[in-house]
Parts: sequence; C-alpha cells; structure tokens
Amino acid sequence: MRLLWFWPALCIPLGLTGCYFGPINILEADVPPEIASSNKAPWNGPLRLESGTNIYAFVVDEDPESLRYEWLLSDEGWVDNARTLSPGATQIYLDADPKLDGQRLTLSVFDAEQQSDSIYWDLEVLR
Repeated sequence: MRLLWFWPALCIPLGLTGCYFGPINILEADVPPEIASSNKAPWNGPLRLESGTNIYAFVVDEDPESLRYEWLLSDEGWVDNARTLSPGATQIYLDADPKLDGQRLTLSVFDAEQQSDSIYWDLEVLR
C-alpha cells in the first residue's frame, strides 16, 4: 500500500474515472412504501358513501409481497374485510351505514422493515 501513495496525485490531475481505493460495498437502499394512488379526493374533501363504496389504494415498494395493510375506523376500530387485490393493492368495501358518518378511515401500510406510509378518508354518508 505504501507504493500506491502517488496514485491519487496521478489519478485526479489526469482526469481518470474510476479512481477509488479499497473494496466497494454496495448498499441497497430500503425505501419506505409509498401510497401511489387511491380514491381519495385530491382536494381533501370527504369520501361520500352512497349505497356502498369500494375504497382502494395502490402502493409502491421494492418488495410488494411483504406489505401489511391495516385499515382503521376512528370510532369502530379495525376493519377486517380488507382484501389484497394483488401485490401492492388493497381494497375494502363499506356500506352506507349512518354510524360511519363523520368517522375517519385510515390505511397504514408497513413493509418488512416496519417502515410505513398512511392515508386517510373523512367519511360522509349520504342518506
């Protein structure tokens, strides 16, 4: 290694690419899941439930098969009728039940490393 002391002095002024020293370790970036799209109103208005509504979200992650989805209603608790449509997609169905009016529905998505993203819908039941 003592013989290579001059290498940086030659490498940089000569404009050589690939000037590195020692082993190169490639670190894989683990990015958190991202909810890419859903049927949430872009203006953050309430989601209006009429006779019944499918609520869905599409999630982007490097390993969509390991995603875990948790749906929660602010007053009612966990929603247990959620379906995974395909890796990276989830959906629930809500009836237009008057007790849902004014509640907040939250979806939290977790990957294998417990990184997460979430989204919410304020619900309005049309009578």
